[in-house]
Amino acid sequence: MIRKLHEIVDRHFAHAVESAPDQFACRPGCGDCCLVDLSVFPVEAALVRQAFAELPDATRKAAAERASLARHCCMLDPADGRCIVYHARPVICRSHGLTVLIDGNLDHCPKNYGGMPATRDCILDLEKLNTALVSVNMASGGGANRVRMADIALESK
Repeated sequence: MIRKLHEIVDRHFAHAVESAPDQFACRPGCGDCCLVDLSVFPVEAALVRQAFAELPDATRKAAAERASLARHCCMLDPADGRCIVYHARPVICRSHGLTVLIDGNLDHCPKNYGGMPATRDCILDLEKLNTALVSVNMASGGGANRVRMADIALESK
């Protein structure tokens, strides 16, 4: 079910970019939205753990070293600004850059939508998305405690 939710968010993102390609600065190597000590629900942590385990030893070791600093998401490779577990990235990462509706307000990355606002069909209702994510997490047997991405990297030490 989590993969289906990821597909839905990815399709929404693709639609938003197709609708206003000149309004998106999101690109490989831009990691401005990754400068947080990120945590995820257990259902997503399981996918990240699996992807992380498949990485080369040196990549995992470097991520664990970044995790110990807790300055930003340790899955961001500073050498190229890309996510080392991109194909397994959580919902929050998949939705960054979009215009989101949260608590009745619209918000988006300051690098995006500089020339015009997002059209209604391109706005992501973050409250509905989070409700769906919580439901998927609970249905998968995941608890309410979130898992730090840094802890996933540190588990491999």
